[in-house]
Amino acid sequence: MLRVDDATLAALAFTGLDAMTAWNPAARPIPCTLDQVAQAAIESGAIALIDFAGPAPLVIEYELLREIAAGRRLVRLDDGGFAWLSAARPTADEGTASAKL
Repeated sequence: MLRVDDATLAALAFTGLDAMTAWNPAARPIPCTLDQVAQAAIESGAIALIDFAGPAPLVIEYELLREIAAGRRLVRLDDGGFAWLSAARPTADEGTASAKL
């Protein structure tokens, strides 16, 4: 975890072994999926997931992180818009809009 300020935490992630060892040669990888990393970050209280070592630095902020942790995927629609896609049935609090996807 990376402390951004006195109260804010962000989780670190690396897209490859080369980026991780460049950051810290003593670091050891834990292979996992983006869903797993997102879930761990949320459970740890992080508000973002940061891959600052590249090859292209990336920040996934809390709202997106939460959707990824829930197993959802952002997809482009035929009209050029975007929507969240999930294999799971929507819960009552998610409304009917996601059920139409």
